[in-house]
Amino acid sequence: MGRSRRLVEKYAALYREFTATDDYIFRMARIRRMAEAHPPEKKGPPKEIQ
Repeated sequence: MGRSRRLVEKYAALYREFTATDDYIFRMARIRRMAEAHPPEKKGPPKEIQ
């Protein structure tokens, strides 16, 4: 999926916390939108110094 392990762990913890309530879908959607709005930077090979 291209998600960091930390993000997935936080998502799972929040999912477990809010599945007992009716508004967990709203909260998970908000977290998902926030994560999609601020994706992690792609790490590529270092740029050559000229």
